Amino acid sequence: MARLALDREALERYMTAERIQTKFELARRMGVSPSTITRLFDGTQAPGPAVIAGFRSAFPGRNTDQLTTPR
Repeated sequence: MARLALDREALERYMTAERIQTKFELARRMGVSPSTITRLFDGTQAPGPAVIAGFRSAFPGRNTDQLTTPR
């Protein structure tokens, strides 16, 4: 199975569209820890099932597949 990487530019666009101003707010909406968001942004953590589910929670009605790319 291919590993995924975060598309930071896409995530930042989604955050702007949803008026999410901080990584802390993003973590809250996704139901993950703020440290998870930090690791995603710095590339030390790949998006896994909990993060993918969190994207769906934070961005309802949006195509969250665009937030990840294959490594």
